[in-house]
Amino acid sequence: MLFQKYSELNQEIYTINIQPEPILDIEDIDAYNKSEGLALSPEEVDYLNNLSSKLGRKLTDSEIFAFSQANSEHCRHKIFNGTFVIDGEEKPTSLFKLNKKTS
Repeated sequence: MLFQKYSELNQEIYTINIQPEPILDIEDIDAYNKSEGLALSPEEVDYLNNLSSKLGRKLTDSEIFAFSQANSEHCRHKIFNGTFVIDGEEKPTSLFKLNKKTS
C-alpha cells in the first residue's frame, strides 16, 4: 500500500495501540545471538558474558540487541579500517580506504 485514505485528519491517526513486549533477561547470550541472528563474534559474546558477571545480573534482550547494533554500525571502522595484509605483505592502505576511493 502506498497510501491510505482517512475519513478525517486528526490526532487519533497517530495513536498506536500496541503494548511493548516484556523485557527479557537473557540466560545464554551465545544462544540468543544465534537465534536472533545478531552476528556477534565469540569475543563479543565473551565480553558481554564478562559484563554480565561484573554487573552481577543477566543482560536484557534490549541491551544485547543495542550492543550488536552499535557494533554493526561501526564495523567498517573496527574491521575494514585495520591493517590490510595479502600473502604476508602489508598494504599501504586499508580495505575501508580502498572502498572509499572508488567513490
